[in-house]
Amino acid sequence: MASSIVALEASPVGLATLAFAQEEGDWTGTVKQLLARLEASGERSPGDAWVRSAKGLSDALTRLKPDLRRLAVKVEWLAKTSEGRQIRLQYMVKPQRPSQPSQPSRRAGAL
Repeated sequence: MASSIVALEASPVGLATLAFAQEEGDWTGTVKQLLARLEASGERSPGDAWVRSAKGLSDALTRLKPDLRRLAVKVEWLAKTSEGRQIRLQYMVKPQRPSQPSQPSRRAGAL
C-alpha cells in the first residue's frame, strides 16, 4: 500500500482522482466530464504536470488503476457512447460498524 501512496503522490491526476472519489463515493460519467470536474475541484495547483485532454486522463487512469484500487478506488471502464467513453469511480470503503463481541469457541468433542 505504501508504494501505491507514493505513486499517487507523484501524480496530480492520481491525487485529484482519489480526493474526488472519496468525496463523491460513486460517480459515473464520460472521461471528458470527469476531466472538467477534476479541473474545477481545485485539487491541482499551477505548474502541475496535468493532463491536457480526455485521452490524457484516460491514459493516466489506466496507469494508476492498480494503485487507486489498493487505496479503495475502483475504476471501471464502461461502454463508449456518442458522448464519449464512460467511466465509473467507486470509493469502496465501507462505513465502520460498532464491533460485535466474539462468539465463544467450542472445544472439540464438547457438547
